[in-house]
Amino acid sequence: ISTAFAADSYDFKCSPSLQDIVCVCSSRADSPSRFGKALVSAAVSSMEGKDGARNIDTIILEGCSRPAKVRLDLSSLYLDNLPNVRRVLFRDVSPVSVYFNGGIMHGDITVEFQNIYGSHDFYFSSKSGSVVLSGGVDFCSKPCSSSYTDPNAPPSLQSKCNDCKESYLHLKFNSVDHILLYEFAISSYAHLSELGGTTLSADNVKTFRVYEPFMSRVQNRGVNADSCWIDSKQVECKYITSGAAGLSAQLVLVVTALALPFANTRRPNHFFL
Repeated sequence: ISTAFAADSYDFKCSPSLQDIVCVCSSRADSPSRFGKALVSAAVSSMEGKDGARNIDTIILEGCSRPAKVRLDLSSLYLDNLPNVRRVLFRDVSPVSVYFNGGIMHGDITVEFQNIYGSHDFYFSSKSGSVVLSGGVDFCSKPCSSSYTDPNAPPSLQSKCNDCKESYLHLKFNSVDHILLYEFAISSYAHLSELGGTTLSADNVKTFRVYEPFMSRVQNRGVNADSCWIDSKQVECKYITSGAAGLSAQLVLVVTALALPFANTRRPNHFFL
């Protein structure tokens, strides 16, 4: 593995309490990973030989004094016997890069970032920020609770269903300098019969950038930043979840404004949108 990929990979030391598991960055990982070490696996390991796994509802990562890469496998929360965790909190850490994978199938999950300042180059300068999110998540598709197939129908007409329910990923940012969503696949698609999706909210943020957006049905619950960007274009923050459509929407506003001075002249108005 290259030095650039290994440099920010650390192991986690986790300590459970009654309702949460608090993790901190410990030593540099002996077996570094391109996407960082698995936070959920470390939290699960801290519960080995202990009762009360079903009482845990929050995993916290704090106190990391150096930039770190983290892998966040959301499916393993349910599969690895932490089924009631509904919140993952990153607070008071140095810049962090989080790679998401897995699915949100059994209830809403909130991933929250608080008090993260400065910037760090993860994977070279293309991934610089205080919080850099990449990877993606899957959502519930064709749940058995809402599916019905005539048992007398031929096998070719009997569709399979999945053990899942409508669930949402809530991404929240508060007091984070620079946010980058880098090819971050958080869309859900009606044509795939997917239920649920992603919501975004942010306060006290300097820059919020989305690179190569995957934003289908992502809900903007209030992104408040000094500036917002889609790829290399600055947009109003209300358009940050619109992807390329956000750029088009602003283009329409500009073209409309240019058209207004000609509206009352005899010159034909040839603007095609």
